Amino acid sequence: MSRKTVIRIAVLLVAILFIVIGVFRDEASMVLKKGRDICLSCIGIG
Repeated sequence: MSRKTVIRIAVLLVAILFIVIGVFRDEASMVLKKGRDICLSCIGIG
């Protein structure tokens, strides 16, 4: 494998690791809640 391929695989594995950690820490619901709050405040409801 070339060095470029190894770097791509390493970055992909790190990204997958961070996604899994975020799912276990329930970060997805937190991001959606914050996004909803920002959206509602922008249109003047929240």
